Amino acid sequence: MKRPKITNVLASSVNGLIAGSSREADQQRKSYNLTNQEDQAHLASVMSTCDAIITGANSLRSEEGLRTENGLHGHPPTWIIFTTEGIDKNHAFWSQSKIKRVLVSPEPVDCFDQGVLNLVSGEKSAVEVCVGWLTENKYEHALIFGGGVINHMFYAKKQINELILTVSPILFQSQTAVNILPNEIDVVKMDLLSFKKDVSHNIYAHYKIRNSNYS
Repeated sequence: MKRPKITNVLASSVNGLIAGSSREADQQRKSYNLTNQEDQAHLASVMSTCDAIITGANSLRSEEGLRTENGLHGHPPTWIIFTTEGIDKNHAFWSQSKIKRVLVSPEPVDCFDQGVLNLVSGEKSAVEVCVGWLTENKYEHALIFGGGVINHMFYAKKQINELILTVSPILFQSQTAVNILPNEIDVVKMDLLSFKKDVSHNIYAHYKIRNSNYS
């Protein structure tokens, strides 16, 4: 059974920071130009190539709901949320019934919509449980939206095939800032597939990961 391609998609400062804090919304990032209109248009274009999006619960909590752009098959991609504590019952996530949603957690978490699937990893690797489910259900292309902990989990398991990186023309630092990879990891080697810049001086770089388990 063919495993889907998995692509990490992120925007960072020149010094490799992806957020000022762990629950920072896109609107906050826009305020200091970590993302902008051109980058968001680029992201929507990348989303049109996928049928699943993987992110963490903190990233979800920072936003008012899931993005609704159409994916690979003309409808919104499946959203897969990694969580240990579940999602607050008042979050808009639970009302977005037109989007297929999956929670991945080490133990069962509360579900406030019977249409949401909870994949329980138990003592198994949550990453491998997720990838196994995607493979069994014949998904073709999954995007990883982070944050840093989710990025680290997938790189550590060598499950990422490609990286699409926006480098925003800013430098910043703070005690709460989030790195692309917050923890130690083996060197991840890449080959540059393409790059371009836009009118706002963002650089978009597309890499193939050399030491993926599924290169």
